[in-house]
Amino acid sequence: SVVSTQSTGICNMKYFPHDAFILFLNKTDIFEKKISFVPITIAFPEYSGPNEYDACKRYIQDRLVELNKNPDKSIFPHFTNATDTNNIKFVFDAVVEIFLENNLKSAGLV
Repeated sequence: SVVSTQSTGICNMKYFPHDAFILFLNKTDIFEKKISFVPITIAFPEYSGPNEYDACKRYIQDRLVELNKNPDKSIFPHFTNATDTNNIKFVFDAVVEIFLENNLKSAGLV
């Protein structure tokens, strides 16, 4: 499967025990086109859901988020498409909010 032990290692490194992770799942426009003619089971043979864009992207997101072994660590997944400026602005604003919230928590202000 595409989800590797390297991905597991990055998420669970001892250097980042409580740091939030922002997971960018980029190029959604390409994925949406490709999933219409290439089955997701090529990369995820265990997948048994429909070969539809929303179901497949949710499955991949869930698989990556499951790699987190620390229940106190937050993972913030975002589907992105760099050519969609509205999407990039939304994701950027969400990332800024995550950083601010985590910094306020670290300082004991929230």
